[in-house]
Amino acid sequence: PRDAVLMAIFAGLTTGAKYPAVFVVFAVWCAAFLGARAAGAGGRFPSSPIGAFLLFAALPLATFLATSPFIVLDRAGFLSEMSWITPLFSAGFGKGVVHRGPLFYPRLLAERSFGAGFLALALVGLVATLRARGRPSLHLLAFAIPFVAFFMVARTAYERFMVPVLPVLAILAGVGAVAVA
Repeated sequence: PRDAVLMAIFAGLTTGAKYPAVFVVFAVWCAAFLGARAAGAGGRFPSSPIGAFLLFAALPLATFLATSPFIVLDRAGFLSEMSWITPLFSAGFGKGVVHRGPLFYPRLLAERSFGAGFLALALVGLVATLRARGRPSLHLLAFAIPFVAFFMVARTAYERFMVPVLPVLAILAGVGAVAVA
């Protein structure tokens, strides 16, 4: 449970550093839910999945608020900033590329980064991961899928937005390579 608590705290720290990192919390919730259901948890986790979910929702939130106190201390200012910047993601802003559809990031990764073979292996790895017995892969996917989905619908696109998901893609490509070998 110490590792799970540290994971929850780091999720709060990560979210405080960059708000879109809030998707890391989905992986924490997945770990909490699966940890509560795991045989042999021996009382180290809350015994119910709901209790684990609530505990591991509270830890990232408390850490996030502790590291971003202006959200509480200047709530009006924070909400004003968020109401100003949030529409920019749907309208497009700055020197970012205006989004050109849901295949923008996969095309960008295939053409300018890792190549189509890498993405094909990652897709094979995704299928193999979803079909495998056991649940450790859900932790990765609980972060990656909501993260990628969020940025695929945003109108402003920067290559750097995909950096947090690259380790997951690399792991999936490795699983894919093993699956086709």
